[in-house]
Amino acid sequence: MQKAMMIVAASGAMGLASAAIASGFSFNSIGQTYFEDFNSYMGTEASMPAHMFVTGEDGDGNQYPGSSFNPFTGVSSLTDTSSPTWGEGFTAFTNGTSGNSFGIRERGQTDLRDSRLFFEFTNNTGQEITGFNVSYDVEVWFHGQRANRIRLKYNTDTSGFSDIDDLASTENPLGAGGSGQFVDGSLAENREEVSIFVDLVALGFGPLADGETAFFRWQYSNADGDSGALRSGLALNNISITAIPAPGAFALLGLAGLVGAGRRRK
Repeated sequence: MQKAMMIVAASGAMGLASAAIASGFSFNSIGQTYFEDFNSYMGTEASMPAHMFVTGEDGDGNQYPGSSFNPFTGVSSLTDTSSPTWGEGFTAFTNGTSGNSFGIRERGQTDLRDSRLFFEFTNNTGQEITGFNVSYDVEVWFHGQRANRIRLKYNTDTSGFSDIDDLASTENPLGAGGSGQFVDGSLAENREEVSIFVDLVALGFGPLADGETAFFRWQYSNADGDSGALRSGLALNNISITAIPAPGAFALLGLAGLVGAGRRRK
């Protein structure tokens, strides 16, 4: 789905000390694409992609990172759904054959709340970056009673995201099946492809200068006015992010070649 990015962003207040956890990805050239399919992610802190980090808290307000709260629950495979914490917290959803996805399910025994996935990156291209082509899949692996959603935001700091409008908001793409059922999120009926152009100038940030660092953040949320106790198990997959040059450089690179560059289906 395509969405026009004409949102004016504001700055915020609260910082996340955990930003230093990630080793930021370096965009070294205009048109370069970052791609992550999460096949090496095993639902553990140690297997997190090198340029990503997560934050969250439990029902008592214990923060991750920064306390004994562990939001990671390992691999949640459709080949064995017997675990009482299957699909909860930060997990790796899989059908056992087509690779892994980055899974999130709040509440349950793990009691994860305010879950966030960050991608940290730096512009080392030698010129300004004015935008990004971003695409990713939102998958559902467990049907809940709530229309949970995955929201994407951009910021040049880890603080102030709550004051920034969504770049995209995707409700769980529920296919056939009722509440409480395990489903294969790799199937088209349980997956939605998101594809947007992020215009940094239209957002109000201005171009990302050479040497500057910024963040994309995905968060798990409830849809407005939603009800029901049982949350859905959602996942992110096939994240593709391509750096776009200043307007004068488009003719040199060919805008058509940039759109959708690097996206690979596993």
